[in-house]
Amino acid sequence: MNTGMWNAFARESEMQNVLAQAVATLADRSGVAIRLIDFSPYSDGAAPHRADATITLRIRDRRIAFDVEFKARMQGRASVDVIADRQAGHATPLLLVAPYLSMTLAEQCVQRGLRFIDLAGNAYLSDDSTHICIIGKKPNETTLHDMTIPPALRAGGNASSLRLTFVVLSRPDLLNCSYRELATISGIALGAVGTQLGQLRERGHLVDDARFGRRIVARSALRDEWVTNFPLRLLPKLNAMRFRAENPDWWRDAELGANQAWWSGEVAAATLANAIRPATQTVYVKPEIRREWLLTQAKRHRLRADPAGPIEILDAFWDFGEYAETTEFGPSLLVYADLVRSRDPRNVEASQVIRSLMESNDAKAAS
Repeated sequence: MNTGMWNAFARESEMQNVLAQAVATLADRSGVAIRLIDFSPYSDGAAPHRADATITLRIRDRRIAFDVEFKARMQGRASVDVIADRQAGHATPLLLVAPYLSMTLAEQCVQRGLRFIDLAGNAYLSDDSTHICIIGKKPNETTLHDMTIPPALRAGGNASSLRLTFVVLSRPDLLNCSYRELATISGIALGAVGTQLGQLRERGHLVDDARFGRRIVARSALRDEWVTNFPLRLLPKLNAMRFRAENPDWWRDAELGANQAWWSGEVAAATLANAIRPATQTVYVKPEIRREWLLTQAKRHRLRADPAGPIEILDAFWDFGEYAETTEFGPSLLVYADLVRSRDPRNVEASQVIRSLMESNDAKAAS
């Protein structure tokens, strides 16, 4: 992920986290039934009148859409005036989202008719049938501390969270499985499923649709967050081992075994993206068969242990079981994550192709 992509992702992730926490705090402090049910960031250049995202809030029994202007730091009264002046250019009501608005700035927003919400529980949401006006609340020390932590790392969760998030991003059709099934598929404790889904819900990534059940929103931001945190929090637990083969092209004739092991990284990208000639080989193997599988491959392809070898063997951390599709490649999200963590310039184009494929699938699913 280049610097520009990272900066865009970090800002988008911070905006979504501030918004989700602000809505939850407002609901708690006001007693009003209010929920974030949709979040869609605008891509660069696509934002009408410089809005950063469009959202939908459910306030009591109403759904209200807003264009969002996010400010990580307010620069005094002048910044309120600039944003308020832009309201006329929006067909959809404009909502200012910020970590914190002082009483002075909040009062100015009210005077200018600028709707806003912050992490402290301050808010001004007003139309013909809704009027919420709370000002003067101050953020607690925990909130102020959290605001200084990089958003992707703050929100990434632990290994259990990453396992479950991987499953629901890779196979959204399994999101409405029972908690027991989700625990088995993602390899986490049954009791952790509700907790992890709750955290996704609180952060605005999971909504409960009356027609379709559970549904992931802001998928792209969640995906990038997962890719950032995977090598830090989950990869170290996957018992990585490295090898080297006598024949560098050993992988062309390798038989991994149906639903036993899966290619990722460069080998998967070579087929899925047709954009690279693999110099490294990454394989995820079911932990319960890994020893026997590795002995078979070592004998067949003369693999030898080498800490600097191009062959990386890791534990598979998912098990789709009866829902498994017949494929020798890991899910696209994993392939993309392995290409990104390689930091090899050769993999930039391939990773972009894989990402485009995932985004195309997102668009098809949403249509």
